[in-house]
Amino acid sequence: MVMTENRNGNGLRTIGTVAEAVGVSLTTLRLLEAQANVLPYRTDTNLRLYDDEMVTALCAFRRAQQERKTRVGKEMAGVA
Repeated sequence: MVMTENRNGNGLRTIGTVAEAVGVSLTTLRLLEAQANVLPYRTDTNLRLYDDEMVTALCAFRRAQQERKTRVGKEMAGVA
């Protein structure tokens, strides 16, 4: 695991560490970046690094995604 610090001294995490912590795939994180929903820092070698604020936002995104799936599932169960 690569850990470094941003300008504020906060720890930064690599894409793999963040994906595992949040519970999403690497592809999902890359898609969110492509859609400008999260913009990780980049090293000179183009390594993506995420700070605590980004990880918190990604966790909120994941929770909202799970809540939506649960709501849709309950709605579909009521129709069936």
